[in-house]
Amino acid sequence: MHADHYSTWVPADFHAFSEGRPQSFVFQQLSLEVLPARERYAFFGSEVLRGVSLARPREGQDRDFGAELVSMSNAGCALHAARTGVFECARGLREIRREDGQEHSLLYVRSGCVHADIAGDGARVAGAGEFLFLSGDRPTRLRFDGTDLVQMDLVGLPHAPAPGALAGALNRSPLRRLLRAQLELFPDAALEMDEAERVVQLASTEQVVLGVLQAVSGNLLHRQPERADSALFHAAFRYIGQHLHQPSLDPQQVAAALGCSRATLYRAFAAHGRQVAAVIRALRLQRAHELLRRHQATSIGDIAAGCGFFDLRSFHRAFRACFGCTPGSVREQCPSVPVTRAERHGAVSGAPPSFPSRHRAGVGSVAQRP
Repeated sequence: MHADHYSTWVPADFHAFSEGRPQSFVFQQLSLEVLPARERYAFFGSEVLRGVSLARPREGQDRDFGAELVSMSNAGCALHAARTGVFECARGLREIRREDGQEHSLLYVRSGCVHADIAGDGARVAGAGEFLFLSGDRPTRLRFDGTDLVQMDLVGLPHAPAPGALAGALNRSPLRRLLRAQLELFPDAALEMDEAERVVQLASTEQVVLGVLQAVSGNLLHRQPERADSALFHAAFRYIGQHLHQPSLDPQQVAAALGCSRATLYRAFAAHGRQVAAVIRALRLQRAHELLRRHQATSIGDIAAGCGFFDLRSFHRAFRACFGCTPGSVREQCPSVPVTRAERHGAVSGAPPSFPSRHRAGVGSVAQRP
């Protein structure tokens, strides 16, 4: 069937992934509940799935199949969240030739399980909380048993590692917690973002996924070695942004949360010309600056405490050193403006923010983006 057949029920701008990767950024969500029950299974196979063929429905499956989908993608990668009923699919030589074997997928299973039979790699099962890697150049049979999962599709990994070895290494690695945390942000955070913020989320998720895959597989992916440090740096930056309110936040806490040593964390920051403590301090100050502008009714002391400063005098000194003015003068110059979605949820993008050019020793600069 063609997309025109479904136009009565599906939005006109729905991008059918079976038609190929979009050339520009696309975000969409869809529940198969909008289609008549008899159409859902066929629609899922012809318009949603990519690079695989959906198995013929079992008795009754074409009447009771359901799925909820949230996706965002561009020409180079795609991120999908899906809750589906039971189904089976396969990638054969025809699908591999169509995609040139260049598209690979990382699956994170939130609930349910995925059974995979991969040519040359044997049978694998990924349960709740586990990862499964699918190589685009290997025939594969898959069965999804009522799964809730997040899937990252990647293009252009010319030397894909053995899927089982990579998935096994990833499921044993301390970095699995970092990757889970990143993927768990999708789709809930994206549903509250505007398009520009979603573009950032997709790019930062791709960077973390590639970095973690590189870190756990050594040279198997033949990516640049700095990918691992970059992924750790961005994950640490995001963790810091989410915990600025804690006065105890320090490099040891960040390293423990990300499952690495302080020395490894320091190396990742040094690769970007930064120091962990300086970044924590600078992000606290930027958060305070924004809150002063946007919360006129909140006292300066409460804002300082909410950004992790337990001493008001030291907060005033650090603020003046960084911005060249006092907290009070910022409030006088800027009328109260609405709080953005990112600020309301404490979200931080994948790269450090820009700061004014005035910086003095002891404050730390994060003016340059990595």
